Amino acid sequence: MDERKLSSQQAGRMQIEAEGQLRDRLARERTKLAIERTFLAYVRTALAFVVVGIPASFMFETLAIQALGVMSIVVGIVLAAFSIHRYASVKRSLQDLLPSDGDDTDG
Repeated sequence: MDERKLSSQQAGRMQIEAEGQLRDRLARERTKLAIERTFLAYVRTALAFVVVGIPASFMFETLAIQALGVMSIVVGIVLAAFSIHRYASVKRSLQDLLPSDGDDTDG
């Protein structure tokens, strides 16, 4: 009787441990996806700046609009560079902070 009770307690502990590992793994995946979503939002915004700046700088003859177009292109390029740097640094810091479960295939 004691063996059955002991084994059921062990099974309960193993189940709780497995649920905890699953919860941790899912939290890591949610965090990775959130970082990727943020990076893509930065890239989308940078691309919008560049797309607006190109026609403004080449199609209009007004110097002020051309200057705004060039500034828009520069802001888009700087934002793209910043987004790459930010994505890499946040991903690196999370890899140092969060323990890996060994099946990380995205590097």
